[in-house]
Amino acid sequence: MKQSITILITCVGGDLVPAVVQGFKNSDKYDVIVIGADGRDNAIGQHFCDAFYKVPMGEADDYI
Repeated sequence: MKQSITILITCVGGDLVPAVVQGFKNSDKYDVIVIGADGRDNAIGQHFCDAFYKVPMGEADDYI
């Protein structure tokens, strides 16, 4: 039985994120749950993650 792990990836709007997420998902050793976060609603990587959260941009006043 595979061990389950959860990974948080920020900036999932990047061009390489789909390949990175698929690499994690193809693990033979782990059952990987991927949570993605980005400052944009239309971040391409959100479609490859198990969960997605829109977060404030780094320069925003409400960024913590």
